[in-house]
Amino acid sequence: MVVKNQKVKLSVLIFSVILLTAMTIPVFAHHQEGQPYDLLDEVYTVYELTDAKKYEAAGEKLNQIVAALETNHLSLSEEKLEYVIDITENTIRHLQSGIENHELKVDKALAFVLMMESAKNPDSQMVAKWKNELTNQIANGLQSETRSLPAEFSQVMDLYSIVYPAIKIREDTKLWSKLDEQFVNLNQIENEEDMLRALNVMLETFHQLDTPVSNEKDDDASFAWLIFSVGGVIIITLLYVGWRKYKGEKKEKKIKKVDDL
Repeated sequence: MVVKNQKVKLSVLIFSVILLTAMTIPVFAHHQEGQPYDLLDEVYTVYELTDAKKYEAAGEKLNQIVAALETNHLSLSEEKLEYVIDITENTIRHLQSGIENHELKVDKALAFVLMMESAKNPDSQMVAKWKNELTNQIANGLQSETRSLPAEFSQVMDLYSIVYPAIKIREDTKLWSKLDEQFVNLNQIENEEDMLRALNVMLETFHQLDTPVSNEKDDDASFAWLIFSVGGVIIITLLYVGWRKYKGEKKEKKIKKVDDL
């Protein structure tokens, strides 16, 4: 778990996020018969119940969400939908655990909330805020002294575990195996040199994910069109110049014939 001073910072951030969400989303309430099903409303209720240590009620709410997901309440590809359901069911297991402490259960509920936010809206401001917090934490780790690096790296990985499902769900499924492999490897690092290398890899990964990838086929097609267009203009110009030259020479011959008469 995150050390105490970092937990205080995260708690403040969590409170700010919930307060901001409460201003933009209708007041959290249990779904009532006859009312439209608001998926994100139910998702945030899960976090509130977990934070209040009402784990059983939160688990029941998660089961209702699974049923809603299975009846097309979230527009995703089949593979992404399976992942969302898997994370939801995994969250239920964590809440039912008698071994895990309250802080870990809250972290799991928060990871679920961020994932659902990202699934509903890939450009979610909330997810962006947490991702920025993670990036700042990585930067702190890179600037830390050697003796404090293990603690900083542990904080980064705790935060990354929370944000990771939200990052993964917004990316193309073709990248998933690479992201999963990297995530597993990061959790197995022990020495300081590998920690520094891993922090740099994470920053580079986030940069690559945030950088729009140009469509190579479109670029090739545009380049080919440019070549044909420029080439066409050159050919037309040469033909026109040749024609004008031909007309000029023909006119000169006519004038010469007249002068010879």
